[in-house]
Amino acid sequence: MASSNAITPPQIRLHEPAVDFIDNHGSEYHPGLARSSTHYDPLLQKYTGDPQATHRAPSPTKEHADLDSLFAKALQRFRTTTEEPKRYAKAPFKIRDKRSWDEVEKEVSAARAQYMNLTGRSGEIRKWLRKVGDHGSAAKPYVNFIPNGTYTSILSAGANILIDAAIRTSKFRGNLEQLIIDLPNKLQDIGDYLQIYPTEEKIHQATIQLYVAILVALEEVVRYYIEKPVKHAKSVFLGDEYERSLGEKLGEIDKAATYLLRQADICHQKSSKRDSQIHSQQMEQVQQTLEFQNSILLVLRDNPQNLEWLNDIDAERNRLKRKASARKLEIQRLTMQKAILEAKLHEVQLQSRTPSPQPTYISQLKLLELLATDPNIASADREACVHAGQAFKMATQDRAGWLMQSEKLKSWLTSRYAEVRLIHGNHEPLKISPVSYLCAMLVESLEKLKPALVLYFFCGSHTQSRDPLSNAYALLKSLLAQLLSQHTFDTSFLQPYDVQRLEKNDLQSLCNLFWGLAQQLDSTVALFCIIDGISFFETSQREPAMHAVLDKLLALARGDTMGTVFKLLVTSPATTKPKLCRKFAHKDVITVPPAVPRSGIGFDGKQMAAKAERYIVVETETAYGNDHDQEGSEFELGGSQRE
Repeated sequence: MASSNAITPPQIRLHEPAVDFIDNHGSEYHPGLARSSTHYDPLLQKYTGDPQATHRAPSPTKEHADLDSLFAKALQRFRTTTEEPKRYAKAPFKIRDKRSWDEVEKEVSAARAQYMNLTGRSGEIRKWLRKVGDHGSAAKPYVNFIPNGTYTSILSAGANILIDAAIRTSKFRGNLEQLIIDLPNKLQDIGDYLQIYPTEEKIHQATIQLYVAILVALEEVVRYYIEKPVKHAKSVFLGDEYERSLGEKLGEIDKAATYLLRQADICHQKSSKRDSQIHSQQMEQVQQTLEFQNSILLVLRDNPQNLEWLNDIDAERNRLKRKASARKLEIQRLTMQKAILEAKLHEVQLQSRTPSPQPTYISQLKLLELLATDPNIASADREACVHAGQAFKMATQDRAGWLMQSEKLKSWLTSRYAEVRLIHGNHEPLKISPVSYLCAMLVESLEKLKPALVLYFFCGSHTQSRDPLSNAYALLKSLLAQLLSQHTFDTSFLQPYDVQRLEKNDLQSLCNLFWGLAQQLDSTVALFCIIDGISFFETSQREPAMHAVLDKLLALARGDTMGTVFKLLVTSPATTKPKLCRKFAHKDVITVPPAVPRSGIGFDGKQMAAKAERYIVVETETAYGNDHDQEGSEFELGGSQRE
């Protein structure tokens, strides 16, 4: 047995106490002591800048455009700015009525295929003209050997005219073919510039302008392809006028392409200048942080008593935090006890009245006891996620911060209607992930918005097979226990056989119970349901029940029978299987990118909570006006379906 006088080994520190305090506790006293862009160098005995700290700031949020949307605008402008000759109104090939570039390309190819067809009388004429045009330059000198005479001179002049016409036709056909050959390069340029500058309006307009020029030229090409050979010959006898028309249109394409290139160059210069300014500002901020940290370091080194005093304050603050957390759990326990007592009182009041023909078979209190699930377990899981999230590295916390900036998540919070979202964290499959941290902070924020009801379950906290909560049955029972603990319900809709099935843990009966309770909520209550880490239940044993529960929740959110607003948020630290993902529309899926911009400050849970509350409160005020009855429900929303 170890001696009671054994010496406790000293605490191991990587740095001196002053540095340890600044690194681990400084930011809690002043934001200037955060380690966002600096680190302590033991060789230099001071803080130095992190060369990797500065990063390119994201561009201001603008509308992202794609090729399809810009082409649609270009097609509309083409139709309204260029007039179609009446004789082509019933032409067999037209590009004006097409809806996409692929359709236009197919139409041009079909017209060209008909033109290249050398069968029949028209084909024979084209075939003969092409031979003359292709070899006309070589054959022309031999025409001069025709003897001069009254009739032979006419023959010689006619041959020269015919050969010149065929040569022009060949040259014109070559210009058409070159246009078709050059188009892929033009389109590739458009795609490249749009990918580099997806939000620049001038790039959008230049792209539309180039598309219009291409469409005008292609319409000329299609008209040429569908003309009869006789009209081709008639056109080339007119001289260079026919060629000049296409030449002008090709010139417009080159002009539009040059304009697009110039706009891309201007955008590049602006972007480079902006990046340079941001880099300079970041470096200036880093320098200010270094000066502040090093000045505090000198003060703490010169006055050890100050450091000891600060450590005492920190210890006391941590003690008060633990005490506050314990009181919070006690308040939750008392709240649950209050709900149980209210249910008991309601039961006694019902018993004291004249019995109705169909009395309540099971009370809310008995129903809560039947579920045999402590709703406080969910609270403990949430607290664990918060503590784990606060210990994440800043780069990991930034993934949660990215989600809070997502417009899709913001709309889920603020919408007055029922909404569903699926979040793919696209990260390591951690049991407590950055997404879990976000969900925990969201729950904490939403619980303050009374009379909102918040139900949640962290699947990653229950993955062991011996854990009684490690399946979809327990997930649903936990949600039910939380719901019954927060609101008073009429349980008279439950029949004896319903209760018997609930006692047997029948999944369908549990789903029906959740449906029956949720249907009783009205527009004065908003119901939020957050299921984090659902991918942990995508195993062969857990998956069937999990899908059944999720289908019921999705049906509830998408139905039109609820009086309240039901918002469902389902998450995975990495991704989910295709079967689960297909349950959500593409617009309802949020995927965190593999790499997110570094914020330098990590994920501030308090700021996030305030932002979430502000989102929802602002949305409520906007919907109902500032004179909305504040003594009523802060969350009085107008039904679950869009009007």
